[in-house]
Amino acid sequence: MQDWRLLLAAASVAGYGCAGWLTASFEGNRPATFGHPVWSFYRDLRMLALWATGRLKLELEKAFRP
Repeated sequence: MQDWRLLLAAASVAGYGCAGWLTASFEGNRPATFGHPVWSFYRDLRMLALWATGRLKLELEKAFRP
């Protein structure tokens, strides 16, 4: 593929499609991504940014503090 945007779009569709199918199959519920796709995509990008900057572990520790 010569256009990286097409590859990015195809990877996104494949990734979300597999995740949605697996969630429905194994957990037996409807994935939140289908109900709120923009919010879900934003959260995925935020998590990617936190990981890329090395701050994801701190955020997870804050979220799961007893």
